[in-house]
Amino acid sequence: ASIAITYRVAGQQNSVPEYLLEARLSPERLLPIVGVSQAKRLMWEYHNGKIDLIGYPPAVFLGRVVADHIASTLARKSEVTVVAETALTPAAMQMALSGIGIAWVPEGLMRATFGQENFVDLSEELGAIDLEIVAHSRATDDVPATSHAWAIICLML
Repeated sequence: ASIAITYRVAGQQNSVPEYLLEARLSPERLLPIVGVSQAKRLMWEYHNGKIDLIGYPPAVFLGRVVADHIASTLARKSEVTVVAETALTPAAMQMALSGIGIAWVPEGLMRATFGQENFVDLSEELGAIDLEIVAHSRATDDVPATSHAWAIICLML
């Protein structure tokens, strides 16, 4: 891809190769959510030593974030069970909505897709992860449309 837009854990300094340009677009948060109708049950289970998570495969970014920053912390307080796994964040949100487990999802995507009124944000009890949305482009790109798009991205900052 000529331009890639991805997430990064806030504060993590990744070295950017010389052949890439980077622009930090905006902050984002990874929130633990569950459907309104199942929130009390799942939090009761958490307070009684068990937590059911909707996981992501370890080979994808959100899978590494959940494993490194969330599951390991929760395991100190509860027995963590990954009850379902998906690489698709909208699928994780749908499973959380139905009460299968708690999913950590990007706040902006959750609000735009389902609306906050359908979910309970559990970040006050379970914590959230601060992310950044970043864009990368090749430093030397001969495609005028790519150069123009990158210039627009940089102007938005």
